[in-house]
Amino acid sequence: MNESSVAHFLRHKDFIAPSARYRRAGAALASINLRATPAARAAVDNHDALTGLPNLAYLGGIFRSLMRRARRSHRAFALISLDLDEFRSVCEAYGSDEGDEAIKSVASILRAELDPQAIVVRAGGSKFIVVMPGLASATAAIGPVRQVLDALAKPRNVGGQDLRLTASAGMAIFPIDGCDYETLLRNSNAAMHESNSRGHGGLQCYSGNAALDAKRRLRLRMDLCRAVENRELTLHYQPQFEVHGGRVCGIEVLARWFRANGDVVEPRVFIPLAEQTGLIGALGAWVLEHACETAAWWHVPGELPPTLCVNVSTHQIDANMCAVIRRAVEGARFPAERLELEITEGSLMRNPQAVLECLGQWKELGVRIAIDDFGTGYSSLSYLSRLPVDRLKLDRSLIHNLTTTRKDAAIVRSIIALGKDLGVSVIAEGVETEEQFRMLRDLGCLQVQGYLFARPAPPQDVQGLLMRRWGMRDAEAPGQCRT
Repeated sequence: MNESSVAHFLRHKDFIAPSARYRRAGAALASINLRATPAARAAVDNHDALTGLPNLAYLGGIFRSLMRRARRSHRAFALISLDLDEFRSVCEAYGSDEGDEAIKSVASILRAELDPQAIVVRAGGSKFIVVMPGLASATAAIGPVRQVLDALAKPRNVGGQDLRLTASAGMAIFPIDGCDYETLLRNSNAAMHESNSRGHGGLQCYSGNAALDAKRRLRLRMDLCRAVENRELTLHYQPQFEVHGGRVCGIEVLARWFRANGDVVEPRVFIPLAEQTGLIGALGAWVLEHACETAAWWHVPGELPPTLCVNVSTHQIDANMCAVIRRAVEGARFPAERLELEITEGSLMRNPQAVLECLGQWKELGVRIAIDDFGTGYSSLSYLSRLPVDRLKLDRSLIHNLTTTRKDAAIVRSIIALGKDLGVSVIAEGVETEEQFRMLRDLGCLQVQGYLFARPAPPQDVQGLLMRRWGMRDAEAPGQCRT
């Protein structure tokens, strides 16, 4: 086989195949490699077998040339590290063949969305490297990269399944953030990890503090391991109110981490960290058990106790969760029908069929189910109608812009109407102003939660709140019920 034949073979669509055929192709390539010329062997060795993209060996081989060209032209170039968020969950749910199909889909999107001059490399697993040469400024690559991230986040059919993939990206600029391959790659990776720690689907440009941030995350990860093992975290509770009458209709559980040195670590930091390190299962189980034990002692004379609302991570939506739920409610002698488990709208689209099966199993245990952050995701109405959902929680961003953006007000109005049509309740969280409250009331929203009414409180304050029937009265303005 000559060199041009090998190149044609690399580009051929049959070469980009699911795992079983990929392994056979790998064996064939090994045989071809033994008989091919050195140039032909290099063409095979420098490309990824699954996607046909160049690999890290290829990138390392041409990097000196890229740097020389950038210096001669007095232009910068960007090196972007990009990794799919929670890709392991896709493979575990659907298998390696569908995982391969997802990787190929991402490769196709990168090719289609980026400039032809860009070099797209598969770095292995769910990670890709992109080099964007010829930049007139250090910020010129930001727009195209964000466009790629938006394209990746759109739902797509992969292997017969509807999936929504997100990716975290980090960017380093030559020569600002490094003057050699190893430094730029290390710095773009550090920026990517920083992006991932702040939430999925984002872009982070490298800064001089990224290396320090990486060390801080490592210390934080070790401290979190100890905190989970030693149960050093604590729980606070935020009440939810009925708009008419002011009854406390629910109480949301919120984890808090107060470190030994006095620092307070925000949930938006340590929850993703727990997910990345595999600690979320143990942390989630502890939160559920501890919250049920605490809520079992709450009493409201003459009324039904409020619903206990517990957030569930995407990583907890699996077959093991039923045992965790059963252990928590039975151990605390807590009525399952008073427990509401909240999952985000985004988690619905990561593995729709598996999520549907898990939620059905949870409902068989008697618990309620709510969709958190609803209104800005990609869940379809047909899929939503199949879910055993009891409540929709309006996304905070919709409430924040409610009184200033007509589009958000229209979305809120539509969701409230949708809830009525589906027979599920709708609650607005993040209500902070009286103007927002009045508008929600006029739109027909029946339940609210937010700092306007009550902040998260330690457990010892909750029983007193319930005994005083702390809440709104029809004759009171919302601001009067704060303490």
